Amino acid sequence: MGKGASVDWDELARRLPIRPSTATRLFELIDDPDASLSQFAEIVEIDPVLSARVLRMANSAAYGTRGGVASATRAVMMLGSSAVQAITAAAAFPLLSDGVDLGPDSFWPHAMEVGAAASTVAAELEVGAGEAFTAGLLHDIGAVLLHLRDPALYATVVRRGGERLLEHERSAFGTDHPEAGAAAVAKWGFPKSLVEAVRDHHLPLVGAGKLTKAVAIGEAAVAEAVGLSCHEDSRPLEEVIDECRLWVKPAQVLRATRKSFARFSTRLGADI
Repeated sequence: MGKGASVDWDELARRLPIRPSTATRLFELIDDPDASLSQFAEIVEIDPVLSARVLRMANSAAYGTRGGVASATRAVMMLGSSAVQAITAAAAFPLLSDGVDLGPDSFWPHAMEVGAAASTVAAELEVGAGEAFTAGLLHDIGAVLLHLRDPALYATVVRRGGERLLEHERSAFGTDHPEAGAAAVAKWGFPKSLVEAVRDHHLPLVGAGKLTKAVAIGEAAVAEAVGLSCHEDSRPLEEVIDECRLWVKPAQVLRATRKSFARFSTRLGADI
């Protein structure tokens, strides 16, 4: 049996805390009686862990939408501020522990950048920009789960990295980060297209789902625009676009990506 075969990735994911800065901003909103749901959504959608938790609740059987909500912003609007506040408090609780592990250093900026880049090609792929952003934000959540399972071992895997990263992950853990991440979000009742994007973004793109293609293009764009590859070798953006059968020029995607980076960098401040 593989090393990852008996791991409950869903249970491991419950240990993930949100970023301290995210918690601070949300608790400030909670104290503001005039705060709107859109303000909550703006903060939630740029934190991978909080986005995942909000999506999990929105896609639960209790809300009757299992497998139907793929955008963190839509999930916030559906749940309302009280539910988001409760989720925030639960997700921030691990921050009270000494030595809390926030995951690999490169994960947070890479997740946000890929989400921003993926959203720039949403229209061409005929998917919602919010869905593409969320898929990009969560695409490497499995890397954090592998890290949490054994930080020292995963650090060794990451140092080897490159084009054989997935192979090194499977050798060390019995699974790789796309499979681990997909197992967690599938158990949380996320839409099939989002689960596929997490699972398949490193696979051949011919016949892949639209969100999967958005993530793959987003990763390639990020690698060329700012060099944030999260320890993975990335294929040229032009090659990825061609495989996705999109009639869009790489330079156009890069321009849109940089504009998107600037917009989200303003919202993130010093965190990016």
